[in-house]
Amino acid sequence: MASNSFYGNNFTFFYTAKSPFSQFHPADFEVSGVKYNCAEQYMMHQKAVLFGDDEIAPQILSAEKPGQMKALGRKVKNFDEQIWRENRERIVKEGNLAKVKPCGSYCRLRIVCSLVNIINLLRGHPVT
Repeated sequence: MASNSFYGNNFTFFYTAKSPFSQFHPADFEVSGVKYNCAEQYMMHQKAVLFGDDEIAPQILSAEKPGQMKALGRKVKNFDEQIWRENRERIVKEGNLAKVKPCGSYCRLRIVCSLVNIINLLRGHPVT
């Protein structure tokens, strides 16, 4: 487990891409014939698909770094906050489930998830 995760009081804190719980953590997976390299790419691509942005969607799939994907996701046309609120949790859940489904080198991810028992995951910036 990455050193930036903390177990205690039924919470698992994470912040950096080193943590397997991060949307930025590298994980190759496929959903409906589309290949993704991390859950952030899945989330941002699905955001573009949800709002019918056929220009940004392929750019997100071509992006190599999660930060680039996130920046492109902010440019999605026809964005509607209410529609996004109604769909984002489902999209994130689908992406994260797909991320841990493949075996191969990501069996480690499934093992970590089962050990933590997915109690409460909290993304938080470390206090310095």
